[in-house]
Amino acid sequence: MNILKITDGVPRKYSEARLKRDNPDTLFPNLLTANVLADFDCYTYTLDPKPSYNATLQNLNPVFEQRADGWVQTWEVVDFSAEAAKSRIQSQITADRWKKEQGGVEWLDSNFDLWRIATDSNSQQKMTSVLTMLIANPTSVGYSNWKMDKKVQITRTGVDENDNEIQFTEEVWQKAFRQNSLNEWNEMVALVSTHIKNCFDAESNALAKVEAGDLTVTFQSEFELL
Repeated sequence: MNILKITDGVPRKYSEARLKRDNPDTLFPNLLTANVLADFDCYTYTLDPKPSYNATLQNLNPVFEQRADGWVQTWEVVDFSAEAAKSRIQSQITADRWKKEQGGVEWLDSNFDLWRIATDSNSQQKMTSVLTMLIANPTSVGYSNWKMDKKVQITRTGVDENDNEIQFTEEVWQKAFRQNSLNEWNEMVALVSTHIKNCFDAESNALAKVEAGDLTVTFQSEFELL
């Protein structure tokens, strides 16, 4: 049960537990009717659905509103100040860059198999370590056996709307070791390096536009321009 209480003419969120705690000498019935609640300036309310809004630039403030059919908690969309919005956009851009940078990059090999090369911080360090080893010893093959995500089709069993057993296929990423040639390794390293560079370039470009007063720019919009 959603309950509000009118205090000094202002409706505020309340609760059944709070009502009983604030009135320890009152014996309340098991069912709190509208009449019982009204004796304590309390009323039930319904909830309006949340409107669409830009969570980076705006905030939703709950507001109580009395209508013909009773009290309703509705929502007021409030814009952040220009400085606050600017700061929030900058933080969101940096967070989106980190997510994109760390999320991996897809690579289609010569056999038309699709692989996802990990680009998280740990994987970047491993690749750097292998590159250092190759510089020190060009005959090394430490790059050849590399664990990656491969896009594969699998068959699953399920049931249809009539509870009949059916089989269906779907594409998923599965861990697999790939035997790479040196040329393939260099191709993968170049792809990862370009991906990381693009992530930071997009972040830099987006932040520059925010500084110039553009509050509509996003990391993704700048990434797609590269």
